[in-house]
Amino acid sequence: LNQVGLDPSEWRITNVKARGGHYGDPSSPNSQIRLELSVVPLLPAGFKLPEPKDWKPLPKPKKRKGKGPETAVILSDQHCPHIDETCHRLICQWLREEQPDRLHVNGDLLDFSTISRHRQRDGYAQSVNDCLQSGFDTLRDYRDACPNARITLLRGNHCERIEHALIDNLKELHRITAADDDTPALSLEKLLHLDLLHVEYIDEAWDRAKTLIGKRLTVRHGFATGQNVGGKMLSKLAGSNVQGHTHRLSLTYRTHHTMRDDEPTETRLAAEVPCLCRIDDGLGYMNGEADWQQGALMVKTWPDNDFAVSPVLYLPGRLLLPDGRRYDG
Repeated sequence: LNQVGLDPSEWRITNVKARGGHYGDPSSPNSQIRLELSVVPLLPAGFKLPEPKDWKPLPKPKKRKGKGPETAVILSDQHCPHIDETCHRLICQWLREEQPDRLHVNGDLLDFSTISRHRQRDGYAQSVNDCLQSGFDTLRDYRDACPNARITLLRGNHCERIEHALIDNLKELHRITAADDDTPALSLEKLLHLDLLHVEYIDEAWDRAKTLIGKRLTVRHGFATGQNVGGKMLSKLAGSNVQGHTHRLSLTYRTHHTMRDDEPTETRLAAEVPCLCRIDDGLGYMNGEADWQQGALMVKTWPDNDFAVSPVLYLPGRLLLPDGRRYDG
């Protein structure tokens, strides 16, 4: 390992293949042996779980009371530890006042740039530990702000990098569990202390995982990119859908004429959730200026499953609500 520039303390040999042969004069042949080694990186020194510090876990959320419309908030693409701190503080201030019934953390809570296939850039090489600790702190702030909300967490493609790293390099540790425990020890559910935070975790691949608001609106991290994302969603997906992933804010509606007497038209929605990460440098992934927006979506759902979606827009230093409220940072 030393001869090829690898530190033996950071790598483990998992497989050895040897091949031999002879060549030259048969009466006095030369011999050679070729060794092929398969190696995988060991977990980095100092790898640890995020610490709850002095935070005392809150009681289990109380069940919702009342028969009026339910309020849900969709937050996406924090890319911790690259979350926009001022935006985050104002979002939490709003959540504290709004007290939504449901909170959807819609993928890419974590960035994990150091275990990415992308080349690392200056300022964007924080460790796995840094990402986990920042992600836990963010979820803890959400829970402190709205202690009775039902919080749901989906993975995003960035969040899934830790699982891909395990599968590619430490397959034996993928989905490993502690004795008498069904939850994988290196899953986000464990690494982020989701049990302490009372956060429901959707343990499915990022491009398939989804949740529902009411019965007519599906929330997913998303897979559509490029131009006319709303149109692509409306063409490929049934019903109304919300996705993150693009770091953009848009609402696209399409009306279908059903010719039914009970409901002659059906209006479908495709919405993009803005991001909550810093956008000044495109997280080091973009060439040029990132055409990203920051903020959230708020959904009101009535008992008969009618719903209305409203944008919550963050501009530098202020959070703008559709009802006229503004939070200044």
